[in-house]
Amino acid sequence: MKRSDQYKTLKQDNLVAIGQRVKTIRKYLRLTQKEMAAQLDMAHSYISEIENGKANAGPEFFSKISNEYNVRIEFLFHGEGDMFYSKKRKIDSEAFDFKDNIDSIEKIVWLMEHSPLVKNTVLGFTTKFILDNEKIVKKSIDIFKTKKRE
Repeated sequence: MKRSDQYKTLKQDNLVAIGQRVKTIRKYLRLTQKEMAAQLDMAHSYISEIENGKANAGPEFFSKISNEYNVRIEFLFHGEGDMFYSKKRKIDSEAFDFKDNIDSIEKIVWLMEHSPLVKNTVLGFTTKFILDNEKIVKKSIDIFKTKKRE
């Protein structure tokens, strides 16, 4: 299996796992997909696609589901720990709308260190870029190695 195929499989497995956790949360709260979609101000079809691993949930979705239902982001992303926070809390929506506020490498690094969502997003884009441009990346590494030896 090619690396790009492995990446697609990993990505799909991750989407399915997150979707299953969303479904678990919805069922635990005894909501239909339509009820959840209405409460989150999203399309019913989007909730269905997330639950079935066919849509990649974006930052807005994670912010809304965490704020509305007090869901732990760590549970959504990784299935780790409790499903819900023990105390009601609100996520700063500014942290999830980071793309419009990035004006330096330092901010990206800070966000990666302090936000698992940003870290995983950047890591995902980087991985996809490397796999999509494998030949170019390998050639660049070879050139770097050659120059380093000189």
